[in-house]
Amino acid sequence: MGQAIAVTREVRQLAKRAKDVAQARRLLAMAAVLDGASRRDAAKVGGMDRQTLRDWVIRFQRERAGRSRQHSFTGRAAQARQQA
Repeated sequence: MGQAIAVTREVRQLAKRAKDVAQARRLLAMAAVLDGASRRDAAKVGGMDRQTLRDWVIRFQRERAGRSRQHSFTGRAAQARQQA
């Protein structure tokens, strides 16, 4: 299973367990982006603008990274982080 699929599944599970409807919508918008939807369409699903969606994705990634440092990163950005 690819990492993107695992993250998408995790986000959808969090949305399912969310007690706050607005939070569930935000999580489903993030899952839509991970599934390949455009940011505009995903933001519409979540009832927000693209910038707000971006902010939520960044916050989610930070919190997720704080819980587990075991996931691997690929690409130039990851290489730069490893060298720093």
